[in-house]
Amino acid sequence: MKPLTASQLSAWKHAEKDFLLLNVLDRNAFEKRHIPGSQNVPVQSSGFETAAEKLAGSKQKPVVVYCADSACNASGEAAAKLDAAGFKEVYEFDGGLRAWNDASQPVASGSLN
Repeated sequence: MKPLTASQLSAWKHAEKDFLLLNVLDRNAFEKRHIPGSQNVPVQSSGFETAAEKLAGSKQKPVVVYCADSACNASGEAAAKLDAAGFKEVYEFDGGLRAWNDASQPVASGSLN
């Protein structure tokens, strides 16, 4: 697992880098606010690793996980699970949604499904 800052994540998004951006909070939190383009798989859901692999298409694709803020441990837990499951490039977005918002980046709301 590697850390990723708001500026790095913004640069990846603007460069249209091919990666999976994964919000690992519960569905209600995701629907309230999330980073545009992110998918939602709660870290506490059964089959978390399988769902992440299905969304990514393979364990070779870079995956960026994030949660609410630096006090939230869900993204660290998610990154550890993905590392243990054999994902090759796992990044934890440092500071989560709060850091994204503090960097004046856009947020979305609602469900993707």
